[in-house]
This record gives sequence, structure tokens and C-alpha cells, in this order.
Amino acid sequence: MAINAVTVKFSASPSQLLTKLSDSASMRCDVTTDQGGNDTQLSRVSAIVVSKGDGAPVASVTEFDPPMALLAAGDLEVKGSVSGPGAFLQLAWGRPQMVALGGYRCTVTGVDTDGQKTNMTSSLNLTSVQPTIDDVIDVFNRKFRQQHETITKQQQDMDRLTDDNTQQQIVISNQQNEIMQLSQHASQQQPNSNSNDSDIAPNQQTDIVQLLEESNQQNLMISNLSSSVSKLEACFDVFVSFHASISYERFTGDRLAVARGQTVVYDDVTLNLGGGYNGSSGVFICQTPGVYEFVVHAQGEPISPVALQLTVNGQETVDLYKDNSGSFADASLSHMAHLAPGDVVNVAATWPSTLHGEAPRFHAHSVNYFTGKLVHATDCLA
Repeated sequence: MAINAVTVKFSASPSQLLTKLSDSASMRCDVTTDQGGNDTQLSRVSAIVVSKGDGAPVASVTEFDPPMALLAAGDLEVKGSVSGPGAFLQLAWGRPQMVALGGYRCTVTGVDTDGQKTNMTSSLNLTSVQPTIDDVIDVFNRKFRQQHETITKQQQDMDRLTDDNTQQQIVISNQQNEIMQLSQHASQQQPNSNSNDSDIAPNQQTDIVQLLEESNQQNLMISNLSSSVSKLEACFDVFVSFHASISYERFTGDRLAVARGQTVVYDDVTLNLGGGYNGSSGVFICQTPGVYEFVVHAQGEPISPVALQLTVNGQETVDLYKDNSGSFADASLSHMAHLAPGDVVNVAATWPSTLHGEAPRFHAHSVNYFTGKLVHATDCLA
């Protein structure tokens, strides 16, 4: 049975990545019903393959093989199917690296209604652009909203556990009162008053033992719930975040030179929750262990390069670079790191660099800044 006249739709989301800032990328190749009068009639799809511009296969799905990645490329996850008219192949990078950039081709192999093998192709080019300051702010705000949603859910979980804890305390209190009443009643029994009374005391003793066991179990459950509540409270109460920029007064003629190996001092501190950042030295010192996210944004002078790196305990993690192309240009970097108490994070120049600054009358905010925030405290990690 024919799938009908079909075409191949190949798309990427986003179509352009923000260099060192985008945290996801995806491609999808769909076999769709053609609305433009294409005469290609398929009886079935036998394979869908996505390859790079140089011909190297990246991922595939066939009649005989499940969807799979064929080329390691930055946490690539593959989904797909060749069954029916909804045949597709989807690629998703959780944290795309530079290897994910470039030309891609989707090739759909099938059998037409005459029993002949046929191929249909579609291509795209995945590129990257330097993020603007607005892009960096948008990403920072989105991640802040995600963290806020996580904190809200943790608060709801904490409220639920607190309610459960309260209910368990009520149950235990009732059981303890019942145990006390049974104990008092048992002590008042006369051992030889009559046969019925002699049977009551042993039964009551059995009930007391059972209630004590249940009480112990309830106490253990409350202890576990209290531990969970304490952990959630610790997660909810910890906030570490800073935002610092370079004050305009330090620029000479809108220029600020930074020597190779010199720490860039972002002295205008507008946010410093947790007090970990020092605006005099340009250094952040971790006090609360956990996973942190850092963002650096710089604007360079024409014909002067800018080369900065984010260092943790003196070791380079990631860098940004603006060439001497003859125009003002921005460059950004972002990085996530698991820090321990005492770890030191700063921004340093890997090459003599000249930063560009503009008076506040032109920009309400500085285009040269360093930010960081605690994403998860260590005690909050799963």
C-alpha cells in the first residue's frame, strides 16, 4: 500500500546556535505528505540516514536496526521510526559542541510503487553566532526561572512532608494514649477473679506489644521524614549569586588594557548573595559546595583582540575570543563547575586584550561583566 506522494522535511532548532551559550540543539527529518504535486509514491520507507557534509554518517534508523548514533557528537540522543507515513529521524544534543556545527544531509531510502529503490534527500547548515548581551540576559533569566520553579517544587515537597510528619505525630500520640490505657487496665486485673478476666490480661499484653512495635515503626518513619524535610529546608534556604561589571571610570578613552595573565577585576558589584565575590580582587571564593554556573561577556575595540578565560583554582576551563577584525564585537562564555569550599574562580587574559566601554549615557548597563550563581547545593544533588 502506497504511503502517498511524499517529500522530505529537514529542519534544525535553533537554526543558529549561540556560541558557548546554547545548551541544546536538535534536528528532525520527516517523511511528510507532499502538498506541491510531487510524483514520488512510496510503498514503504526502508531507512533514514543523517550525515555530515563530508559524508560521515551521524545517525540512522532502518527496517532492521533501531535508531542509533553513528558518530559521537556531544551527548547525541537519537529517536526515529520508518513505520508508516510518519517516518522520521530526530537528533538531539544535550550540550552541543563545535563538532555539531556544519552541513548536514538527510537521505530517505524507500521502495516506490513500481518496486524500485529510490532516494530522497534534504540538506541544512547548522551555524553559530556570537551572542549579544540581550541573548546572555535572556539565557540567564531563563535559567533563573528554571531554578525558581525547582525551588517552588522543593517547597511544595517540603510542605507535603511536613503535613505527613504532623499526621504521623498525631497517630503516634493516639497510640501512646491507647497503650497507657491498656497498661493501666491490665494492672488492675485480678489474676484469679474468674476465667474471663484471666483471659483478658494476656490478650491486652499482646495488644500492647503490637502497638509498641507499630509505634517504633512510626517513629522511624517520622525520623526519615524529618531528615527529608531538613534536607529540603537546607536546599531552599541556600542562595549564592553575584553580578559584577567594570565601572566606566576605569576606562581611558573608552579603552581598558588587560595584560596577559592579568585577572580582570569587575569592580562594580550590583549583586552578591552569599558574599563569595570580591570586587577588589575580581575573585569568587566558594563557600557553599555545589554546582555553579558562570557567564562572562566582553566587548572589544576595533583592530584589538580580546582573549579571556575562566579559571578554577588557576586551571583554565573555557575561554572567549574576539579577533582584531576592525569592528566593535561582543564575545561570551558560560561554564558549569562543581565547586568545593575554598575553590577560587576568576577571569584572566590569555593574551594582551583591550576592552571597550561606553559612558552610562549610551548604555544603562556595562557590556563587560562577570556573573555566577549556585544551581544546586551539594546536599541537594540527587
